[in-house]
Formats: sequence, structure tokens, C-alpha cells
Amino acid sequence: MAELIQPKRVKHLKALTGLRFVAAFAVFAHHTRGHFGLPKSVFPLGAVGVSFFFVLSGFILTYVYYERLKTRAEIWRFYFTRWARIWPLHIVTLILFLFVVQNALDREPWKVIGSALLVQSWIPNFEWAFAANGVSWSISTEAFFYAMFPLLLLGGERKFWWKYFSLFIAIIICIALLQLAYNYSPGSKWPDFPFVPQVNPFFRLFEFATGIAVGHFYMRTKESPRRNWGKDTAIELVVISLMVGFYFLMITFIRAWKTPAVVKTALLFSSPCFCFGLIIYWFSQSKGLLSWLVSNRVMVYLGEISFSFYMVHNIVLLVLRQRRWAPVEPDPNVFFWGSFLISLCAAGLLYAVVEIPFKDGLVKAYDSCFKKRNKEKSEKQKKALPLKWIYQVVALSIPLAAAVFYFDSQRLKNYPEPVARDIMQRTKLFQNEVHFGDDVILHGVVGDPEYAGVLLRMVWQKKKPVTAKRFIHVCDEDGKIVYLVKHQSHEAFDQPKVDAIWHDEFYLAPEMLENAAYIGIGFWDDETGGVKVDSGPRSLEKFRLNIFDLVDWSWGDAPVLSNHTPEKANRDSAQNNRR
Repeated sequence: MAELIQPKRVKHLKALTGLRFVAAFAVFAHHTRGHFGLPKSVFPLGAVGVSFFFVLSGFILTYVYYERLKTRAEIWRFYFTRWARIWPLHIVTLILFLFVVQNALDREPWKVIGSALLVQSWIPNFEWAFAANGVSWSISTEAFFYAMFPLLLLGGERKFWWKYFSLFIAIIICIALLQLAYNYSPGSKWPDFPFVPQVNPFFRLFEFATGIAVGHFYMRTKESPRRNWGKDTAIELVVISLMVGFYFLMITFIRAWKTPAVVKTALLFSSPCFCFGLIIYWFSQSKGLLSWLVSNRVMVYLGEISFSFYMVHNIVLLVLRQRRWAPVEPDPNVFFWGSFLISLCAAGLLYAVVEIPFKDGLVKAYDSCFKKRNKEKSEKQKKALPLKWIYQVVALSIPLAAAVFYFDSQRLKNYPEPVARDIMQRTKLFQNEVHFGDDVILHGVVGDPEYAGVLLRMVWQKKKPVTAKRFIHVCDEDGKIVYLVKHQSHEAFDQPKVDAIWHDEFYLAPEMLENAAYIGIGFWDDETGGVKVDSGPRSLEKFRLNIFDLVDWSWGDAPVLSNHTPEKANRDSAQNNRR
């Protein structure tokens, strides 16, 4: 292999580094919508934050490697550096996702392997692209961009423009063909037609190429030594306003003209790339107020850890959503800023412990193979890195631990009694509470073996006066009801006040469980019929929640001590049956 040539040092464009974090924060905010009381209408621009990353990636690579990558040695080093930049952190966050997020290990192995190899977005199917740590689809798409970058750069600027416009035409044709195919097979999942333009790297390549185009234009222009602060600030505000206005105009157009599904996806996620290119070009050389705000040391550091923040924030949000909270959920602002703080601290730790050390170590190992290691720089880093690493780990661990402790202290704190809290902690049937219409919420349920029967314990919350009657079905393997417990009164649900939380118990004697496979629970109103169950294992056309599997005794693995005696249990059962 030819002698290795190191890429030249270039000026750090601090404003663009700061903007990276702004885009990452927009994506984070977008992913919090609709959870813990946050409305779905907030942060609409977060959906296109990834498009900014794609354009910025093309620009930065062109800025760094302009008129380079002309030898095999340079191209191979470019590929290895890009791999070392994204893959170690991707694998660490993938492992973290699999072992921290509930039910993550149940994912299909081939899909997880596809995610590990960063090819998940290349497969035109939603389930494959989001199989593990969903945000990593964009890293898979970036990997394709990296593979194409030397080819797009090959031949100089003049040939690039031919490639750029040819790519634009090719993508327009492919979108039209994809829409035509979707019209004839709207239910297809292979490919998942409306979803393809959102994640498929070929359809998003034009955004990356737009960044390269902006990079070419930037490299041919000379930065003016004198800048007008007021004028630059005004232009910064204009280009930001253009982007916001264009996006909302695009949404209005799509809704007004009933845009076809495939075209709609392509317009929503890719069309803002021109506005992003304008923002990147101007902020790369501007001296206005906005560029100054995103160029300070804090914003630059946040921009440097933005990749780690982007990769870990989704895991934090999933874990928080899957935790068992008190029926009164945390304040939306507490959840939003708390999850942001946890994500930020975790990102700082990943940046200090995984992203930078692995990237530097792998690149050094690669360079040492070709005897181009800079010993003086290496010795300096050996002395500087340990202290910096220790400082960052300690500084970030304290607020991370504090935020985690605070959130954990909020769990179940509003439950009125230890028994209800224990039921919630032991519930394995569902991850979130189950709503029976708008009437009541089931927060937890366990079934414990007791005197050859089953003692059901449930935690309820009343949302409004209940008119429907609760029933319990004991069913066989075919779903046939072998025993029906029908409640004739509403005493259990009439006495508690609205928003009150309580637990109740119901004992099913052995004779009730003959030939039984599972137990279901629901509500029935003589006037309106059954009450819909919104989630969980359901049957009877979603009017019944299957709360206990007698074949696979998987719930209630740590029985709660109770004061039931066989006589008291049978008496309670008879009393419940009369209701």
C-alpha cells in the first residue's frame, strides 16, 4: 500500500459544532412528544433534525477532505476513520439497549445482527430498520454515505455537479416509481413503500450530496476579514426563518393537496435540505449574534458529545417510559428536563469513555501499521487523557446519579399502601397501565397460588363514576368460558372517589379452575355493551384482558403474605360471587 498521508489540519468551525447539538436536542424533543403528558403537537421541527445531520456531514467531510482522497492509502484511511468514529459507540449503545430496555432480547436475532452491521436501513422494511435502538437507522444510512463519498468527490468539482443533478433526477424517478408500485399494492411490507424514502440511504443520499455541494461552494469563496455584526445577525435570522417557514409551508401544502403517501414522506423528511445547506453555509463564516451564541465553549462541548447524546437518548426515554410510575405521573416538565439531563450526562460519559478513546485508539493502531505515528503527540495525549477522563467521569456521574435517584424516588410514591405498591412492582403482565374505556385503570395485577386455588390481587384507579359491571372469566384453551363470575353490584367501584387508588382481592377456588387455561377480566354495561381494553393481552374482541395464564404460571412469582385462611378465602369467594 502506498505511504499513508494524514489529512491536513483545518480551522474548527465552532458555530457548526454548536448547531449539531441544537439539531440533536430537536430530535430528542421530538421523541418525547405524546409521553408523560407532553402533547404530540410540540417540537414538529424535530422530525427533520436528522436531515440537518446528513447535510452537515456532507459539508464537513468536503471541508476536511477537499481535493484529497486521491490515493488508495487516503481512501482506505478515510473508510477506517469513519468506521472507528461511529461503530464502537453504536455497538456499546446497542448492547445497552438489549440489556436495559424491557423485552429487547426478544427481538429477532437476524434483525439485531443487521443493526449491529449497520445495514438495517438498507432493507426496505420498518421492522428491520428500527429493530434495535431505533435511532441507529440514521447511522446505517450515514455508513452508506461514507461509502459513496470518495466516488462523489472523484473527478473534481466539475464532475461532481453532473453527479449531483443526475442523482436528483434519479431520485425523483425512483420516488415516482415507488408511488406507482404502492398504488397497486398499498398493504405491502416488502418493500414498505411509504416508509422507504424516510430511511433508505439511496433516497437520503441527495441530502448528503447537498452538503457536499455547499462544501464546494464554501471552499471557493473567501471569508471577508471585516464583517458587520448587525448585518450578519439579520441574515442569520433570515435563513433560520426561511427554514421554519419553508417547513410549515410544506406541511400546509401536503395537507391541502392530499399528497400521495410516498411523495409525502420524501417531501417531509428531505425537502428542507436546501434550507439547511443555506444555514450551514452562512453559519460557517458568520460573525452575528446567533453564530456567537452557538460558538461558545459550552455549546461546542455539547456539539462534540451530540453523537453520543443522539445514540443514548432514545434508550433513556424508553427506560423511563417502561418504568412503573405512580398513577399520578411526573410533571411533563420534570420528565422532559429530567430525561434530558440523564441523556446529557450519559452522553458525556460515553463520549469520554467510549467514543473518543476507541476512535483514537483504533486510528492510532491503523496508523502504526504504516509507521506514521506521531510520537510527540502520542506522548502528550498519554499524559493529558487520563486526567481529562477522570474529571469528566466524576463531573458527569454526580448529576447522572442524582437525576436517576430523583426519578426512582418518584416511582410508586403516591400509592396509598405497601400492598398496592408490592402488586405494582411484581406485575409482569403489561408494561404500562391498562385502561378499561374511560372508566377505570388497572395499574397492577398478580395471581398467587393459595389453597389449591388462585388469589387475584389488583390495583385500580377510578377515573369517573363506573356504571359497567366487572366480570371474571375462567376459560379453557379454546377460549370457551368454563366459569363465569358476574358482579351484580358496583360496591367495589362505587365507594372509592374519582382518581382514588385502591387494591382488591378475589379468590378463585379449585372447583372454579377445572379445565381452565387462563383467567380474563373485563367490564360489561347492559346498555352500552362491553368496555374496550386499550392494551395488554386481550381477547373477546378486545373486551377482555387476559390476566392470568394457568398453563404457564409466569406471574406472581413471589407470593405476598396474607391473612387468608381456607375458610375466609371460601367465604370471600362466595361473597364476591353474590355481587
